[in-house]
Amino acid sequence: MSSETFDVDLLVVGGGMAGLTAAAYAARHGARVLVVEKAAEVGGSAAMSGGGMLRPMTADDLRAVNPSGDPVFAEMLAGDYDAAIEWIESIGVAVTEANEAIAAVMGYPTSLRAYDVAAYFPRCVAVVRGAGGIVRCDSEIDDLTTDDDGRVTGARGHGAAGSFVVNSRWTMLATGGFHNDPQLRSTYLGPHARDMLVRANRISDGAGLRLGLAVGGTTNALMDRFYGHTVPWPLNHEFTRADYVRLYQPSLTPHGILLDRTGSRFVDESLGYYRNSQLVVQQTDSHALLVGDQRIRDADAAGGAPEKTMGYVRLDRIEEAERSGAHVAVAPTLDDLDAAVRPWGYSGVRQAVERFNAELSHGGPTSPPRQRNRIPLGPGPFFAMEIQSAIVNTWGGLQVDGQGRVLRADGSPVAGLVAAGADIGGAYYEGYCGGLSMAGLLALRVGRLVTGQNPALSS
Repeated sequence: MSSETFDVDLLVVGGGMAGLTAAAYAARHGARVLVVEKAAEVGGSAAMSGGGMLRPMTADDLRAVNPSGDPVFAEMLAGDYDAAIEWIESIGVAVTEANEAIAAVMGYPTSLRAYDVAAYFPRCVAVVRGAGGIVRCDSEIDDLTTDDDGRVTGARGHGAAGSFVVNSRWTMLATGGFHNDPQLRSTYLGPHARDMLVRANRISDGAGLRLGLAVGGTTNALMDRFYGHTVPWPLNHEFTRADYVRLYQPSLTPHGILLDRTGSRFVDESLGYYRNSQLVVQQTDSHALLVGDQRIRDADAAGGAPEKTMGYVRLDRIEEAERSGAHVAVAPTLDDLDAAVRPWGYSGVRQAVERFNAELSHGGPTSPPRQRNRIPLGPGPFFAMEIQSAIVNTWGGLQVDGQGRVLRADGSPVAGLVAAGADIGGAYYEGYCGGLSMAGLLALRVGRLVTGQNPALSS
């Protein structure tokens, strides 16, 4: 059987937020585009999200909580944001007004705007196809092709219709990271990450990383962080998409306290739910104990910035955890709570809460620090829940510059190769400002680069 051949300006490997954004932008500006998506449908993990576009109030705000991140991306997230919102609206998708209350769960000054993800991806596909481009699902790229100078010139792939060859001026890697590959998780995130739950698409397995490395790309220096959430443990059923919002805890953990098995706090919980998930997976058995009071439970059930901005259903997540078979205890006093969690292997809960409350009431420092949400726990009733981490995407990946060009170990670009989304690294390490924002804004810079425009939207 002969191979089908495509001649395009831009080959996009992966049809999620980054891939389809770059594809639609480039197609609208005259590029011939081919999108190759491994799954049966486009959207990737972004299609499972609430559609929140985060923004640091200033680049300095993000740099302060994320000092190891590449500063070019902090500038991009602050400076290109308004133009990215205009892009989303330009293809007919409405965006909400900004909600700055999200800072209470992010741990630093941020704002959040939401849009309809379910509408966004079909609009991007329509733009690509309307310009004569192609979006091909159920297809994979096997390897990238290069010329004698090392420039990426296209790819070879296969799908339900057979094998194909792509000749392209530019190739973009946007396959969603490596969160589904246990070996890569263990290699880069540590052995404790091998058996983590996955709260994302079940397709992304490091294909973009492998393709980029094979043609001379390199990874960023810091590969051992990820974005995730905490969820209850144990669960009496398979963890599926129906549980992603029902069981996650973006407000509970930043307002409660997290304890190890000896009753010791091990993290500043207020600095963000995503940081809590990174530290929980490193604990004994990759579990921890979340402790809170009725005030925290009621506030979470009433809904915070994510619910009010992105339209999530408001839930009592303590009840939802109980229904799912998790270790959950509700008690009128701390002594009762201490006794309830002892069979799970935890001790010292009453002393931990009393110590935390005393440190806050004296107005001094806590150990570990508590920068935000400095409200003592109590009075009862109190709750305790055993929790685990669930990975959403990886923060380490291919090293790129501020235009999305994949870099070699010596810092020079791999000619003809760009990347965005979770296939890249270097943007986040200590702090976080949204996967959709990072993917979308860098993808728009890629779209401008491949169509001969100034990549920086804010310029």
